[in-house]
Amino acid sequence: MVAVLSGLVLAAGWLADRFAIGNDEAVDALQLPAAWMVVFSSLFAALSSATLSRVAMRQVGAINAAAHRIMGGDFSHRISRSRSGDEFDRLTDTLNQMLDRIEQLIAAIRNATDNIAHDLRTPLARHRAELEEALQHPPSAAELVPWVERQIAEVDHVLEIFNSLLRLATIESGVLRSSFKPLDFGVVVADAIAYYDAFAQDCGVTLRHADDGVHRVHGDRDLLFQAIANLLDNAIKFTPAGRAVVVEIDDSEARIELRITDGGAGLTPEMREKVFERLYRGETSRTTPGTGLGLAIVRAIARLHRGDCRLEPSTHGPGVCAVLTLPKQAS
Repeated sequence: MVAVLSGLVLAAGWLADRFAIGNDEAVDALQLPAAWMVVFSSLFAALSSATLSRVAMRQVGAINAAAHRIMGGDFSHRISRSRSGDEFDRLTDTLNQMLDRIEQLIAAIRNATDNIAHDLRTPLARHRAELEEALQHPPSAAELVPWVERQIAEVDHVLEIFNSLLRLATIESGVLRSSFKPLDFGVVVADAIAYYDAFAQDCGVTLRHADDGVHRVHGDRDLLFQAIANLLDNAIKFTPAGRAVVVEIDDSEARIELRITDGGAGLTPEMREKVFERLYRGETSRTTPGTGLGLAIVRAIARLHRGDCRLEPSTHGPGVCAVLTLPKQAS
């Protein structure tokens, strides 16, 4: 608008020079067209502002209506886009992504409660049956203390399963990814080996580990420590006395592999995948303490870090090699 008025003033000066008329007369001659241009420009600005305001209010109204539907319990509803590619569409995409994440978390909570109810039903039913049996046939005075100790152990086992299931649900929800930071995976492995060295010696098992390199990953140190500890615990338990558990780290350009090989009897291909199921305990592990959730938690931690965990046949003789794979942090 300023450019138009400036052009009119310059035109008035040119007309005055060209036709030898006074500047006042030239300006007077252009006042009416300039006035009409101001009027039309003002009307155009007002109409444009009203149109933009109406579009904006329509988008705000759509967001508000969607919010009320979601608050009413329709968690699958999403905000519609205008497909104009403007800031409102970008805001809509962000809000829909946030709603997708909230729906995933709600589903994870529901699955966790369903799984806990399902997985605790069997041990609780068994414990109730033992209590009913005790009512029908009370233990003698000599049997009372061992019986009570056995019931306490059963309750502790149920609590351990409950806490492990909650931990597994939290890991699978993905909320812990916000605490990730750069770390040296080799240091975490060395700390876990130092922690389990005494336990291995008590079992007559040797821990062999000779890696001293730097292996950069992006993750949660405590979770990775727990995953390594679970793998070491399994490997030591299933390795006969006099044999070794071998710990190796393979560092490639894109990923890091932790390989923990036990000296046990090994597993069939079907069993190597089945042991990752929740609460699964094979025939060889029924006499060892545990909840059957250790490897499920390891795999959940690995996948939380965009990696995975699998079991392979040992290359050092009989036994199983647990492979924990993680993406390598870019340097």
